[in-house]
Amino acid sequence: MNISIINGINISSQSGILAVPVNSIYTASKYAVEGLSESLMYELNTLNIKTKLILLGAVESNFLKSQLLFPGERINGYDYINKVVIPEMKRVLSSGENANEIAKEIFKAASDVKNKLHHLAGKRIKITYRM
Repeated sequence: MNISIINGINISSQSGILAVPVNSIYTASKYAVEGLSESLMYELNTLNIKTKLILLGAVESNFLKSQLLFPGERINGYDYINKVVIPEMKRVLSSGENANEIAKEIFKAASDVKNKLHHLAGKRIKITYRM
């Protein structure tokens, strides 16, 4: 019998491997996707189902441009975060990776028959992942 390999794909964020200040709930949810994907990889591999986890950074879209990330923009008691972290997050999130390039990376991962969990989509995340 010829058994095909099936790829199951989860899409997540670099926040699943690198915690982000003042974004605890989002970061926790991405760590959960990381754990779920890794567990599924071990469980489903014997059935020829390969689990893929696509990790993204910011993706260029209207979604990012319309976000009000930090209402009021001041968090009492967090001077460093207010002065350094939040402005840097806004700068990074103001322009994301090209969506077509991200789609190519996702297709590449979906076509991969190896038992490789992490697939990095975009140039920025590849830099972050090496940190």
